[in-house]
Amino acid sequence: MKKISIPSLFGPTVLACVLLMVSACAGNKPYTIELMPSPDVYDDGAIDPFTDTGSVKVLPYNRILYATDRLPADESDKSLFYRNERGGVLRLGIARVKIARANITWEEARRISLAKNRSEKYPIRVSGIDEFGVLDRSATPQIAPDQLGADPHAAARAFADAINNKLENSKRKDIYVYTHGYKVIFENPVLVANELWHFLGYDGVFIAYAWPSTPSRWAYLRDIETAVGYARNLRIFLEYLAEETGAERIHVLGYSAGTRLVARTLEQLALMNHERKAEEIFSDLKIDQVILVGSDILITLAYGLSPTERGLVRGENSPIWAFPADYIERLRAAIIKANPDLKQALEEN
Repeated sequence: MKKISIPSLFGPTVLACVLLMVSACAGNKPYTIELMPSPDVYDDGAIDPFTDTGSVKVLPYNRILYATDRLPADESDKSLFYRNERGGVLRLGIARVKIARANITWEEARRISLAKNRSEKYPIRVSGIDEFGVLDRSATPQIAPDQLGADPHAAARAFADAINNKLENSKRKDIYVYTHGYKVIFENPVLVANELWHFLGYDGVFIAYAWPSTPSRWAYLRDIETAVGYARNLRIFLEYLAEETGAERIHVLGYSAGTRLVARTLEQLALMNHERKAEEIFSDLKIDQVILVGSDILITLAYGLSPTERGLVRGENSPIWAFPADYIERLRAAIIKANPDLKQALEEN
């Protein structure tokens, strides 16, 4: 197993200067983002995604699984973990995520992150990775045998074991796969996926899928070409998750250029299964929610509610769903209907 860690060299004063926004990717400085604001539906405190502490016992919540078909970085690279270049094969591993701020733990962050008017910043960064190795089924005849090791299926088995151990301690036996947009480095999808998983209460399994985009505004066309051409690997990855894990449902989130990657992947799967019934396809692939540039993502994933059930409205002859003025009230009512145990908590609050 390949391990890469970043030592904690930054004191509080340096962090205050360095960890300002996501632009901290220049040179070899750790890339950070600030923990996203709490979703509005959690504002009054009655609905708490962290009530089930058992969901964080396996695969601790300072680590998140990832899959990437980027080239690994070496000592001469500015990239800390993976380069912004196409790597061909799909690599599997776990990334360690750290709050880049002194004197705060993840337990404290769970409570603070739900505050409506959070006055302080909570930057998070990837502090290291543990790579299991190459997903054997993603290898092509051009791949050197030594890349797969003595046991070619070892990485796939270890990754599936990590998923299954987490699913056993989760209420929702679901896997969530997040695919990022263009112009980002490896750490970006890892941290964004970690944010989304944080506000899902660390239930189920979230996976960051880091395809080889390029952190340059001039690389859009190249990234689009990569997103379309590398759909094979995402398709293989989804098939692997369905076949070798105990997940009941697999949800896919595509953002920006990542939507093209997801769309082409689904196209391939549709062509391969065009003669089969929908029930048979779901039984094998387990793909459920597919969200492309969604806005109320977390509640969709947490409760499986349709747009109408979540309180969204759509104009006549319009394909676009919109947020009405009373969206939060509608959403709370829908959540109570889906989870009646919350009704008493809301009334007491």
